[in-house]
Amino acid sequence: CKPLTCRAKALKLKLSEVIMLSFRSLALSAGIAALCAISASAQPVISAKAGTIAKAEGMVYLGDQVVEESLTRFPDIKENGVVRTEVGRAEVLLTPGIVLHLGENSSFRLITNRLIDTRLELLTGSAVVDVEEIAKDTSVTLVCKDGTIAMSKAGHYRFDAEPARIKVFAGIADVQLGVQHMEVTA
Repeated sequence: CKPLTCRAKALKLKLSEVIMLSFRSLALSAGIAALCAISASAQPVISAKAGTIAKAEGMVYLGDQVVEESLTRFPDIKENGVVRTEVGRAEVLLTPGIVLHLGENSSFRLITNRLIDTRLELLTGSAVVDVEEIAKDTSVTLVCKDGTIAMSKAGHYRFDAEPARIKVFAGIADVQLGVQHMEVTA
């Protein structure tokens, strides 16, 4: 191999190595960016107040405003705010470990949005509340017609506004109807 030819071949080899390393770096960077985007969209929603709309499908309203489906925007419900659905459903985070699933053609009013004392009123339709855990010194109370229901244990509860009724699939609900008090269990 002549010195000039050997040197040209060596430079050509080094240039192809640099191109290959650049391609690998670009592919690795793209892979890392994709993983970061996936994990960012899977982040749990954390709020300092009760009443964060975590998911909305179809026609869901907060007051008179349509709630758009979003992976990054989670509207907060203010005290006395009303959430209603038409042909749609909503998931609302009440407190850590407690989620309300609002059915189609349903509505509720968030009476108080404090984490230690969350109160809401089912106005129309139906809702399911999943209680994974209730933190110490917190309470979640649902008002429906003349009844007040406190969910005191982890469980799965269904509420209907018309006719007013509760179905406990798991857990214990403390129901107050006027002066009458009763526990409803699964």
